[in-house]
Order: sequence, then structure tokens, then C-alpha cells
Amino acid sequence: MKYSDNIDQLVTATAMARREIPAFPRNQTVTVTTKSGQKYSFSYATLDSILDIIAPLLSKHGLVLFAGADYAQDGSMLVVTRLAHTSGQWVESAINVGLVADLKEIGSAITYARRYQ
Repeated sequence: MKYSDNIDQLVTATAMARREIPAFPRNQTVTVTTKSGQKYSFSYATLDSILDIIAPLLSKHGLVLFAGADYAQDGSMLVVTRLAHTSGQWVESAINVGLVADLKEIGSAITYARRYQ
């Protein structure tokens, strides 16, 4: 992770926002078939639904979340997420999703990495 020189205001605002974040409703269900032919299903909250809930709460406390793709020196793709505060303070992390060739894979890799960040 990388940080701005100071993060005191960012940490305070993040703590205040976190107190207001509710449990996310699991609005999507997936059924998976295993190699042995058995099936199981699970539910999860989609990234869009999570962002719809947290964006107004972050904004209320002077916070904003940015995510985008970049490339590492070796040509692999990075997904970088930054949480910034109106004070200019920030914290960011990056996930290397490897060498991704086609646009569909790029889109999937970005979405998957954003969800985990």
C-alpha cells in the first residue's frame, strides 16, 4: 500500500463513514457445477450494488474512491484503487492481474480486482 505523507484526516473520516455502512444485501445468486458434476450455489452482493450503497456515505464524509487500470514495467496489468479525502490525503493499493490480452479478459480482471480491493 501507498499513503500520502499524512493520513490523520483520512483515517478519521473513514472511521466515521464505516460506522454508517450497513450489511450489503446479497442480490445475485450463482450456481456452480464442480468437476465431479455436483452443484452448489451461493449469493453475493454485486460490485455495483456495493458502490451504490457506499458512494453517498463516503461523499458525506469527504471521501471518494477511485479505481483504474495501469501497467507494470513488465507489461502486466495493475488495478489501482485509491481512497482520497477532501484534505488531499489518500491511501492506495494495487493488484497485479498479470498479462491480459483480450478486452473481455481485461474487463473481467478489472472488475474482479476492484471487487477485492
